[in-house]
Amino acid sequence: MKALSSPCPSCPWRKGSSADEIPNFSMPLAEKLRATCPNERGMGPGMDATWFACHQSKDGAEIPCAGWLAKVGNAHPRVRLAVMEGRLDPEVLTPGQDWPALYDTYPQVMEQLYATCSGDMNAVGASCPHEQQRDLDDAQDAGSSQDEAR
Repeated sequence: MKALSSPCPSCPWRKGSSADEIPNFSMPLAEKLRATCPNERGMGPGMDATWFACHQSKDGAEIPCAGWLAKVGNAHPRVRLAVMEGRLDPEVLTPGQDWPALYDTYPQVMEQLYATCSGDMNAVGASCPHEQQRDLDDAQDAGSSQDEAR
């Protein structure tokens, strides 16, 4: 099985990465990829979980994300099986010495993606849901302040 030797320049697992740098970024897809990673308690994923594919992969010819493999790939049962069967080199489960700093967990990745996206859940160029909520909260706070001033 082919795997990249290091994370792509726009890999979401790189610390300081930005959702806007990821080609064809989709927040719904990013949310679905939670199922490929251990949860907040370090449990999972299940045997039926897909792999976290590199965003530079071609449809139908996906390769696993190097950052994902190095940080949480060892928690994925199908990755462990691929290593055990000799289909995947176990060295891809450890970041290389010259690699950039990577997030340790997918919740950390998602926090950064939400903080840096400029598109909504489905379209590029609109605000993300957390920004929409923050705007709504700010508007409500401003309304409360005006009510108090009266």
